[in-house]
Amino acid sequence: PAVPPRGLDASRPAEDIPGCVRHISAVANLDIEQAETACSAALVRHPFSAELYYLWALLLLGLERATEAEEAARRVIYLDRTLAAGHFLLGSILQQAGDRPGAQRAYRNARQLASARPPGEDVPLADGETAGQLAERAARQLARLNAVPEALS
Repeated sequence: PAVPPRGLDASRPAEDIPGCVRHISAVANLDIEQAETACSAALVRHPFSAELYYLWALLLLGLERATEAEEAARRVIYLDRTLAAGHFLLGSILQQAGDRPGAQRAYRNARQLASARPPGEDVPLADGETAGQLAERAARQLARLNAVPEALS
């Protein structure tokens, strides 16, 4: 197993949400399983953090735990329906799971939410992606899903 950098103790994440996210992200670069454990623990302290649930969903995907990742992504949207990145993430998970109608709905929501923002505005949780970029990616995913006959999806 990788050794955390000096001053980074994976078992003792920060108390505030932004600090937790930074800590867990740093740990994830070294050990995704340890990061998932730290994120799960942070969620016990911050059960209403859409940002932590989003990060947890990404970690669970990285661990190939798609069912749990879907649940975490749904929790993101439950906690904040305005997070376009949460809808896009759920769409990606549902598309991989073969839930075409669910993926289409999630991508439509992501496109609509992102399109309602100024195109150059950064999208929360989208790692620097702008509203215009996310709206375009969601539209492309929708077009791909709509182009495939129902029986082949």
